[in-house]
Amino acid sequence: MDTTLYYEIEGAAYALPTEVESNLLRMGQEALTNATKHANADEIRVELIYDRDRVCLRVKDNGQGFGVGSIPPSEVLAYSA
Repeated sequence: MDTTLYYEIEGAAYALPTEVESNLLRMGQEALTNATKHANADEIRVELIYDRDRVCLRVKDNGQGFGVGSIPPSEVLAYSA
């Protein structure tokens, strides 16, 4: 199965603590793996958004998804400088 990846970096990139960069990389890798392996997505969009005081990694795909009713709510992960 072919998968198309679209990516965008928004804002002016700036240096992050090594631990934050490493965690962003790991989260991005896991999100891409899950989208292709479990969701069978054929289109994935990755956005890395740099604001003045925070960075956001957003991954969206067109895969089959899953029921969210059984998943407990959690906090949004974001890094603030």
